[in-house]
Amino acid sequence: MQRKILKSLGSAILFIGVCSTPSYAGGASWEVLVERVEIHSPTKATIYLKQVDTHNLWHPECATLKILAEYQPENQYWSKSIVTQAKHIKALEYIKQAQIEAKKIRFGEIGTGLVSQQASENWFSKLINLFSFWKKNEVNQPGIVTNKNCNFQTKGLVILPEYNGLLAVYSFYNS
Repeated sequence: MQRKILKSLGSAILFIGVCSTPSYAGGASWEVLVERVEIHSPTKATIYLKQVDTHNLWHPECATLKILAEYQPENQYWSKSIVTQAKHIKALEYIKQAQIEAKKIRFGEIGTGLVSQQASENWFSKLINLFSFWKKNEVNQPGIVTNKNCNFQTKGLVILPEYNGLLAVYSFYNS
């Protein structure tokens, strides 16, 4: 009887321990070459990433992604221990060093990760258009190709180890 109680107690402690450990949802990363980094402040930079893995493209319509990286932790759902200002600055330094050395790195997203600059800048006009019932509906004509916006924003960067032990810079926007 005593052995059964100890076994149950041990299982309960193990279950509580596993459930209470910090964790984050995994993301995906891709191999990129850092073409250019424009530092605007210690926590803000514009990063130009060229996709190099032709078999596994991140955004197939974009040869180069332009990313405005600005640390903005307010009103975010990610864990404050995962993305801090110090870790964001370290990730920017890592990216800048990769550009200097012309070295390929891995860059990825967790949660929303990156948001199109066009989408984030036009939220108010989209909201107005949503409630503009009197406005004529615009219909896309077949055969007309629209150019995808390859400009993105991130609110936090962090360097994390991947399953294979390699490091990758991960972008957080929303969780």
